[in-house]
Amino acid sequence: MSAPWSPPQLRILAALGHAVYRPLAGWTSAPAGDGAADRSDAATLDFAIDPSDTLVVAISRAAGLDARACPDLSDWWHAHGLPAPVTLRTDATAKRALWPRLRALRAGRG
Repeated sequence: MSAPWSPPQLRILAALGHAVYRPLAGWTSAPAGDGAADRSDAATLDFAIDPSDTLVVAISRAAGLDARACPDLSDWWHAHGLPAPVTLRTDATAKRALWPRLRALRAGRG
């Protein structure tokens, strides 16, 4: 089975600002090898979290977290599986799905 996107396609999608999520464990986007290709592809699949972004600050506050005081905000964001800010700005379905998760995080169940 081949990956849904080739490495060049992943780079193009990232350059266009599209959120491309990390494949599930065991899913590779490059032929098996020494793993160097997989590591470089994984780096392009991550999206950056800017702690000064107003949307990131608002979402963090809604989850009960002070974005500016959290040293590992990006790790926290990824660990809770929150979508990329660009996705939240453009996808109403992602926004609607976010609210129950934020309420659970604020209540300490997340």
